[in-house]
Amino acid sequence: MKHAMMMFETVVGHSFKCVSEQSIQLSAQLQMKTANIHLQAFDFEGDRFGNVDECLSDYTVVLPVVGAIVVILC
Repeated sequence: MKHAMMMFETVVGHSFKCVSEQSIQLSAQLQMKTANIHLQAFDFEGDRFGNVDECLSDYTVVLPVVGAIVVILC
């Protein structure tokens, strides 16, 4: 059990979405890899996800690409 680890953190009623690959070391022999996930644990409205909170990893991939496109267009 990892007491200090926070994974897929969001507020109740919101969902967590991460397109990019994440790797979480759970122990010396166990690693969990995720990619393209959309999770919500509590407070669903019908069969839909709540407001989306995206992971920071997605922004580190998207921002340089958007920046490069803007520079090319200018």
